[in-house]
Amino acid sequence: MEFYIFDLNLNRIGMLDDYIDVEINPKYDSLGSMRLTVEGTKDNLNLLQVDHIITKTTDISHGYIIKTYEYLDENSKELQIIAPSLNILLNDRLIIGQQEFTGTIENVMKSFVYANAVSPANPNRIIPNLELSASRGISIESTEGAVHQPLCDYLYELAKKHDVSFDILLNHENKKLVFDVWQGTDRSAVRHNRSIHMLYSPRTLTMSLGSIMWRVTLIIRQQLLCWEKK
Repeated sequence: MEFYIFDLNLNRIGMLDDYIDVEINPKYDSLGSMRLTVEGTKDNLNLLQVDHIITKTTDISHGYIIKTYEYLDENSKELQIIAPSLNILLNDRLIIGQQEFTGTIENVMKSFVYANAVSPANPNRIIPNLELSASRGISIESTEGAVHQPLCDYLYELAKKHDVSFDILLNHENKKLVFDVWQGTDRSAVRHNRSIHMLYSPRTLTMSLGSIMWRVTLIIRQQLLCWEKK
């Protein structure tokens, strides 16, 4: 697995393919995250700065934004990066005053984002380059209101209530962050496995493949012995 690194303006500043391990935990109705461990070199420290965005090279639409990093040992040999999903950007904004919207849950959630992060009354509260996605046609109707709540937290409350999800996606062609509301197609599968936990390490992968091959060889030998007995 390889990763691209972007700045907040979606300029690609590097690629990462040499690391110790990575743990990716995407979620449907709460904030996903990535935990990445690399060697504590100067190059890695410069590449993996706070507010840089990490994506898989095979999926550059979904990203994780670096918020903290720390050395895991006294000798600074291993550096651990903690990067929540881009949705965390919405938690830098409060729902100001009392706000209420009616319509499909997709439009309601987008209205809260538009009013508090895309085109708020105070231009200082705009999240740069953020825009709304085209409609997906989710038909769930609702009226929702909130008072002085963190925007991201409240959106996840609505997501859980109406069994939908949302993401901030990366539009590299137009250099935009795109707020998108979506609904899983296989609802039963989503309900039973909302958090897909992935742990990947180039070092342990070789060991795992070797273990699998050893088990396959053992099974084949056992089968041959059974046939010989027959």
